[in-house]
Amino acid sequence: MSKLGCSCGHVIVDQTDSLPYKAELLRADREEVFYDRVEALFASMRIAMAEGRLSELLHEAYGSWLPVKEDVFFIEKLSSLTGEFFTTMYECEACGRLWVQRPNDPHFISYSPDGGKPQRILSSE
Repeated sequence: MSKLGCSCGHVIVDQTDSLPYKAELLRADREEVFYDRVEALFASMRIAMAEGRLSELLHEAYGSWLPVKEDVFFIEKLSSLTGEFFTTMYECEACGRLWVQRPNDPHFISYSPDGGKPQRILSSE
């Protein structure tokens, strides 16, 4: 998503990192499965390293093209998992409306705050 038009007329722009009005949502009913998959990913790397089979694990994932560093494998796999389990949320900076992405769907549903003003609830500050 690069732009989302809010009901108030404001355009929410997502074209950079670390946006204070954007968050990723992990739904509670998917949380356990997500962490199980992360644990399995970490365990597969740890076991492969302990058994001297890290090159084999990387070859299974990448074929003849191998990443420069082993940690690239873990980061790419973790990134794939977050893409599979998390959905995106935005808070309109003009009216405070929350836009929540539907699971496995590119569409967003909006929720309007009481008072109709931004509360910066997605910002870490």
